Amino acid sequence: MEKVKVQFENRCHDVDRGTSVKDFLNLPEAPEYKDNPVVGAYVNGEFKSLHYTLIYRFTTVEPIHLFSQLGKRVYRHSICFLLSCAAAKLFPDNHLVIGHSLGDGYYFSFSDKSVTNEDITALTEKMKSLVKAAMPVEREKLPYAEALSLFSGHTFRYTSELLETRNEGDITAYTLDGYTDISYEPLVYNTSLLSLWDLRKYEKGMLLRY
Repeated sequence: MEKVKVQFENRCHDVDRGTSVKDFLNLPEAPEYKDNPVVGAYVNGEFKSLHYTLIYRFTTVEPIHLFSQLGKRVYRHSICFLLSCAAAKLFPDNHLVIGHSLGDGYYFSFSDKSVTNEDITALTEKMKSLVKAAMPVEREKLPYAEALSLFSGHTFRYTSELLETRNEGDITAYTLDGYTDISYEPLVYNTSLLSLWDLRKYEKGMLLRY
């Protein structure tokens, strides 16, 4: 297999072309929050997810840890994805809307129902079960037309509207336990480290706090 050269920690490594950053760094399959794990990387100076594959003949890699500013950014987007997955599984006929940041969290609501205390309990239990199961979060590139078709249903109405305003050759999507959605920010590669968050009822919606 063709090799590429990767500069890491002042050493140059010969690596199989197409190796993911995660595999190059030999990261654990189920990282834990308390260990300040690597959650992203600078690849040739660009902020990338650990799913990113090494394809250029020469590449520099610098890991980004969870407790850094960029690491916290990855974490916040990842727990939002975790909530979205749980909501899609529990309330497939309702549409979850991400609102604005509020203090140390994000405000979410359903466009077609008010959130109840029972909803919060169900969502919290589902999110915790996904974390406990240490499930992989997969990343893939979808052709633009395929992405439009995939996100054409009621549940992804706003995602579809967003895609229709863009003109890109391919779209980055992430999948967790059969749930797929787009993300323009890197996400973690396993749910195991998403153990620190709080979900509570707030007005007609809910607040996901980190």
